[in-house]
Amino acid sequence: MPEAMSLAEFTAAITPLTVPQRVAIVERALVQFGHTDAVHRLRALRSCVHMTDERAFHRELAAVHRSQGQTYLLPEPYASRFAYLPFRLERTGASEYLITKVVAGYAAVQPGAQVTHWNGTPIGWAVALIGAQACGPTPTANLARGLDSLTLRPLMTWLPPGDDTVAMTYLSPDGSPHSLRVPWRVGEIPAPATARQDIDLDADARLRARKLLFRPDVVAAEGGHTAVRLDKPVAVADGDIPTHMPGVLRARVVGRVGHVRIYTFHVREPAALQAEIDRLLALLPSTTAIDVRGTGGTLDTPHILIDDHAEDLFTRRDLLGDNADLLAQLLNTGTNATANSP
Repeated sequence: MPEAMSLAEFTAAITPLTVPQRVAIVERALVQFGHTDAVHRLRALRSCVHMTDERAFHRELAAVHRSQGQTYLLPEPYASRFAYLPFRLERTGASEYLITKVVAGYAAVQPGAQVTHWNGTPIGWAVALIGAQACGPTPTANLARGLDSLTLRPLMTWLPPGDDTVAMTYLSPDGSPHSLRVPWRVGEIPAPATARQDIDLDADARLRARKLLFRPDVVAAEGGHTAVRLDKPVAVADGDIPTHMPGVLRARVVGRVGHVRIYTFHVREPAALQAEIDRLLALLPSTTAIDVRGTGGTLDTPHILIDDHAEDLFTRRDLLGDNADLLAQLLNTGTNATANSP
């Protein structure tokens, strides 16, 4: 598990912003939203910054930005950190919420467990509640971001969790019920590929955090850099076609169908990414799906069959050649894929 501290330790170590620092943040927001109905809220916040605690201050600013369709970016020490639980949760087409990955060394719960309740709330409703705090382009995108945020929150774009731990109820693969309390951890997020601000910063931060948590081998292959092109192509998993950009995409053949997964479009060399995609497509079957779930971007190619708003778990079995119904959906409509339970 990556070196990290507990959420309680992180919170205790924070030095609160000074009153002048808070006023400066509010003033910048007033310039940004100076001709909107957010002005009254910002002026009220400015008048009482000396009486507002740190969390309430950032919460109000986040709410103001969200009301204007914008994302509030928290300052340091939040901006370079992320809060996480040591596993990933994804949804299947049957609306089951499964743990699909765990951090190396964590054994309290295993992949395949089906989560039913989150802090006593039915899991689907818990996802909807936190998704309502997201600022995505569509309700579907907000739900997908809400699901991701149950277990991973870049503190540049999300306030730290309000509770130090999460109480989770789940069914093990054999169907037996269990309860587990899991503490939040806070780690340092790897640096971005570039300093660009015109991208989905939240999606990009999540990618870098997930890679650190679940694919340290890819981090090692990239030599500590983010989204770079390697001189020699490598395969980071059995069955993968070697690629020059292992931290950005993966390609493989499943049954009679090709599958290219693009994790981000935020790279140091955009032309190199396009060239690498073209090279891999030339090695794959003519029936190939390009999967851009969670990238926060798009690509100008007719091959994209699983779009950025798809939130369901997409399994290898879904791409097998004998899955005629799903293949027909992919090839004829190009819309979101409906996943099968793995």
